[in-house]
Amino acid sequence: MEVTPFRRNGLGRFNTMAVGSDADLRRLIERLRFHAELPFNLVSFLRAPETDETDRSGPIDVAAIERKLAEDRIDLIVFSSSHQLNGSFDALHALCLRKGIAMRIVSQESDSLFANVGLRDITGIPIYVPEAVRLRYLKGVLKRSFDVVGATLLLLAFSPLILAVAIAIKLESKGPVFFRQLRSLGAEDAPFYFLKFRSMRPEADTEKATLLCQNESDGALFKIKDDPRLTRVGRIIRKFSIDELPQLVNVLKGEMSLVGPRPLPVRDYARINENDHIGGYLHLRSKVKPGMTGLWQVSGRSHLGFREMVMLDLYYIENYTLLFDLEILAQTVPVVVFGKGAY
Repeated sequence: MEVTPFRRNGLGRFNTMAVGSDADLRRLIERLRFHAELPFNLVSFLRAPETDETDRSGPIDVAAIERKLAEDRIDLIVFSSSHQLNGSFDALHALCLRKGIAMRIVSQESDSLFANVGLRDITGIPIYVPEAVRLRYLKGVLKRSFDVVGATLLLLAFSPLILAVAIAIKLESKGPVFFRQLRSLGAEDAPFYFLKFRSMRPEADTEKATLLCQNESDGALFKIKDDPRLTRVGRIIRKFSIDELPQLVNVLKGEMSLVGPRPLPVRDYARINENDHIGGYLHLRSKVKPGMTGLWQVSGRSHLGFREMVMLDLYYIENYTLLFDLEILAQTVPVVVFGKGAY
């Protein structure tokens, strides 16, 4: 693409600062310089501590970045790797908001997680945008209206199945038909009572502590493929996500949406390491209501880890439309029917 006179004269361009470790930083700088037709005027760069997937060393020096910002007039900061944030995300995000500077992060997850969706990029490098635009008022009204109508119709359609499952649970074992648990989208968010059909023994929640050593996931996720606490009815309704149907009541009450990030048990957030670089992203999930289904469920569900779940949730928040919700709901049907990734 040819450089237009408009951009050649510096108009419509962003003074850009690149931050990252040597290898990633070189790749990013080469791309930015090769594509001179794009509106990124590279004026500064900063090398970050060397890290990798297994050795995430100290976080980026936020003070050093702030000093650089004072030296150069910067409009945009691009981090060459999300791994480089390593616990610095909150401070860096706050700094950029305070200075009125845009912040972009190269996403290594895009190749495996976003194979079927479009992702914004810079010179062919997939980019995650942390400061996602909040849902506009009209979109919020449309989403809530869609949730109410959809949840009502689904409750009516599945009422015979709901009644049958409730009877089966009661006949198989003593205890309540429904399971209520405090859940939220983050450790600091207001929790609510999340409803499910009870699929485990009544004392299952108290037994969880003894099973933590068998956890097959990471972060705030707790998953065991052959959970010994499951009842016979529970195994069936869990496999086909029938245990999730009571959450339609949560949707009608306005606590949840049909589509959105998955809420997790409040106590499980205590297992997140504060120095884990993904921890900084977590609070951004709270920009929308939690959902019954979402990108995580249709992209792999229990086969994906905590980090992948968070990145998929952030992608959904940034790219939300009513059509996107309909697409996710449509993809949820075969996932539920064939029990993909459920345990």
